[in-house]
Amino acid sequence: MVGLVPPHTHDYRLYTTPEEMTELLANGGIATKEFVGLTPVFTWSELWKNGVGSVITAWEKGGPIEISYLGFAVKHQKK
Repeated sequence: MVGLVPPHTHDYRLYTTPEEMTELLANGGIATKEFVGLTPVFTWSELWKNGVGSVITAWEKGGPIEISYLGFAVKHQKK
C-alpha cells in the first residue's frame, strides 16, 4: 500500500463487492455483464507536491477489482 489515504478513512465492511452486487441485481431481474477495476490517473511528482486530492485527473480501466470497480448490467427482457 502506498499510503495515499489516511488510516481509517474507509470502513470496508460497508463496501459492496462485485459478487454482492451481482446477487442484489439478479434478485431484481437484472444480469451483470462485466466488472472492471479502476485506477486513478496521476503523476507521482504532482502527488508529492500537491497531495492526493488535487492530482487525480481521471480514472482508467485496469487495476485490482477489490479496490475500486465499475460495472454494467442489463435488465432481463420479458418474452
